[in-house]
Amino acid sequence: SLLYHGGSDDALFKRMGIPFDNPKPVDVAKRLIGGFLNEGDIVLDFFAGSGTTAHAAMEMNVERNKGIRYILVQVPERIDKKHAAFKAGYKTISGLCIDRVAKAGEAIRSANGTVGIDTGFRVYCLAISHFPENLYNYDPAKSEEQNLAALDAHIKAAGRPRLFEDKNQDNLVAELALKNGYGLFFTLERMSEAFPGNKVYRLSGNGHETLLCLDAALAKETADSLAEQYLDHQLILSQYALNSGNKRKLQRAFGDNLRMV
Repeated sequence: SLLYHGGSDDALFKRMGIPFDNPKPVDVAKRLIGGFLNEGDIVLDFFAGSGTTAHAAMEMNVERNKGIRYILVQVPERIDKKHAAFKAGYKTISGLCIDRVAKAGEAIRSANGTVGIDTGFRVYCLAISHFPENLYNYDPAKSEEQNLAALDAHIKAAGRPRLFEDKNQDNLVAELALKNGYGLFFTLERMSEAFPGNKVYRLSGNGHETLLCLDAALAKETADSLAEQYLDHQLILSQYALNSGNKRKLQRAFGDNLRMV
């Protein structure tokens, strides 16, 4: 067992330029992680604070080639205006945590070189769904037929979603990945050579993959290539991108493996 009797990495934080009271030592976190996690495991820290767990995981991946992944959870707790961190520009603990993890990654790459070292990470926050059907409140007092009619009216009232706008792409892909079982650690590969007329991606995660295209319109050449060469794949498209001919063609080719959003 490991008992922690205090101490912090104040000097480390001063070098990184992050004002935080009593940050937990990275070495202690590494000893905890090293004792319980195997290669490729995920460590989950529900009380991330300044992000020590991520820092420790990244260092261990360099030192022991563990391949450990991490998930940090931190509410956007406001920092007191009198605190040095607030005066340094940090408004929330979660914002400070994000910056600390980024700076820790920079320090690790600087000390060890960049070849074969992955210190990248994604930041997620809770948000409402991009899809209006997910925002409909089912009314138990109504019949199934009445709820379906109300849902249809709700979707029409929401109007055409702007799924294909570039500013929405990252968040939309993240929501699709989570809701379709590809998880937080999904990968997205642009298939430029196979589909020059559209932005078609290979979305992979948790042992599954699908082809994904959220463009406003699907070129005939893209639809033909999908229908002829990728029949053993799943496919996610924007329903507004398909004309009647492409829609029928892809529905016949992919059947239940076609999903339109």
